[in-house]
Amino acid sequence: MRTPSLRLRVVAAGVAVVAVVLLAVDAFVYLNLRSSLEQNLDDVLSGRAAIARGEASGRTPQQLAARLTELGLRATVRGPDGRTFEASPASPRLGDNLAPTGDDPDQPPVTRRVDLPDGTQVVVQARRGGVDKALRRLVALEAVGTLAGMALATLLLARVARVALRPLEEMAATARRAAEGHRGERLHPDRPHTSIGEMAAAYDDMLDALETALAEAQAAAAHSRHMEERSRKIVETATDAFVAVDLDGAIVDWNEGAERVFGAPREDAMGRDAFETLFPPELRDEHRGRLEQLRITGERRKRGRRLETLAQRADGSTFTAELIMWATGEGAERTVNAFVHDLSERRLAEAARYRLAAIVDSSDDAIIGKDLDGTIVSWNHGAELMYGYSADEIVGRPIRTIVPAERHHEVERALAAVRQGQGVPHHETVRLTRNGAPVEISLTVSPIRDATGAVVGASSIARDITEQRWLASTLDATLVALETALEEARASEARSRRFLADAAHQLRTPMAGVRACAETLLRGPPQFDRDRLLADMVRETSRASRLVTGLLRIARLDEGGELAPSSCDLAELCRDEAERATVLAPDLQIVVDTAKLRGRPTLDADAVREILANLLDNARRHARRHITVTTTTRDGAVEVRVADDGPGVAAGMEERVFERFVSLDNRGGSGLGLPIARGLARAHGGELRYEAGAFVLTVPLTASEPAGVGARST
Repeated sequence: MRTPSLRLRVVAAGVAVVAVVLLAVDAFVYLNLRSSLEQNLDDVLSGRAAIARGEASGRTPQQLAARLTELGLRATVRGPDGRTFEASPASPRLGDNLAPTGDDPDQPPVTRRVDLPDGTQVVVQARRGGVDKALRRLVALEAVGTLAGMALATLLLARVARVALRPLEEMAATARRAAEGHRGERLHPDRPHTSIGEMAAAYDDMLDALETALAEAQAAAAHSRHMEERSRKIVETATDAFVAVDLDGAIVDWNEGAERVFGAPREDAMGRDAFETLFPPELRDEHRGRLEQLRITGERRKRGRRLETLAQRADGSTFTAELIMWATGEGAERTVNAFVHDLSERRLAEAARYRLAAIVDSSDDAIIGKDLDGTIVSWNHGAELMYGYSADEIVGRPIRTIVPAERHHEVERALAAVRQGQGVPHHETVRLTRNGAPVEISLTVSPIRDATGAVVGASSIARDITEQRWLASTLDATLVALETALEEARASEARSRRFLADAAHQLRTPMAGVRACAETLLRGPPQFDRDRLLADMVRETSRASRLVTGLLRIARLDEGGELAPSSCDLAELCRDEAERATVLAPDLQIVVDTAKLRGRPTLDADAVREILANLLDNARRHARRHITVTTTTRDGAVEVRVADDGPGVAAGMEERVFERFVSLDNRGGSGLGLPIARGLARAHGGELRYEAGAFVLTVPLTASEPAGVGARST
């Protein structure tokens, strides 16, 4: 942030403005004087031209030159025959604008030609030395005046800046004391509506907010510690190995499962380089590259990313591991977390399948032999248990019998690979049991060769991974649920903070008024002022009470407060509230039209009365002469429309009027009436909206399960 001297900038800017103004004035004076002098010089030439024209009558060019010399007028006379005669008076006699012999050659005279009827040409002359001299003097005077003005402006502006910036220096001193840890440091400006006053008031508000934020941060830290303890318990009780690594590659978490899998105690693993601890040397750079990519891109996955790789134990032995990884945290606090599964047994089984030349019937896995056309030729006991077919039932039938129709292409692709002498490595797929139920399996297909090495068939080894997939999906769901719960808790905390901040902001004004009146009363004012102050205290207390009542109503709606529906006379409710509004505003005409109302709806009468009261109070504040309340029954619902002849809600603000603490008319309202009314309408399973210049309440004729439970009015 650039921080130039404010005082220097104020003085420099002021001096620059003064200089610009003075230069503008100087230029204006100079240009006007120059124009005037040029005009005078032009007038002199015009006069001399007139004299030459008048004296030319009846004279030859030579006589005319002699006559102009007698008159003291310098000119050149050219006759029709081309001869030239000079009128050169010894000294000027017709003014001081002639250019005498020996005048400054750098200032040539100005001339004007006069053409006479007989062909004679007369060129009269005048000098401009006086014009230029006057202009030079003016420029010199203006330069001196401008410099003097700028010097005086500099002195005055320096003094003004010193006085004007004194409050900022006081603010800086207060800020330094606050930075040193002094609590309660406030400026308390005596004129908060001035520019400096607004800045000081904003500084006080900032300190209030910072101290409040500090308290909230401490509470949030306590909550975070609680959540961290819960997460810690989940990790510690997990049977799989759990490892967490920071962005520098250092191990920051290591559970008991990791101790069992890798053979290293927690105290030895913590803080060590993860790549040297977990992976063999040939794979360390590859995994470091993945971590560096995460550091650069900032990638964050809510669901775990699966990766199979070779891992290394503390004794130097290696094993195939499956890593389920995800990133958490922000900025420098980000970590990469991983659950590690030891896949050694699975890989050993796959290696054994490639080495065996025959199908081992005693295997618990489903081991199936088939020819190159896909016909089953062998079926072990594991296949019987997995698929439900006995060997007698299935041998001789095509392998497609246990393959879903949409996966027949997998069989064709596997047989094509086997014919070329290639196997199909481990992959996960789906097969069908005898009763048609799908079963998720891990499948490996290998070619079967005869004694000469020719491919004569294919063997497949399948393992039921339904339980494993269920465990993995359960773990994923658990992780997602934990993160969702955490996000919901954060969102709920944010909503609570925002609600409390809005409530505190709204309550601060009446409480400040009550406090100011109380402090004035303590100083013992006269009886008249005491009565007025007591009245002000009652008014502000009532305002605070109404606000608290509205807040409690909002809170009950947010908590899903129950309604008490019963059959009620909606027309009577409308008339009662209209009469109440008429008493409060006798100069308004309030018309209630219930002609189109059919039946007695089942509603909470008190809640509907509160909605109508809010709508009529709102209309009463804005109506000029008329308020209309119209009820209609349509499509199993009752519609109540409250309209007035006031200015209405501005375009684009139809939804904003229902937001909490929003008062668009600046008439001192709390901004809770319409949100409460909408919340009550939604609690009935209805809606409150503003359309076509009127507030429209729609509620069902028969109350259903309260829609307001858990619903929020916006």
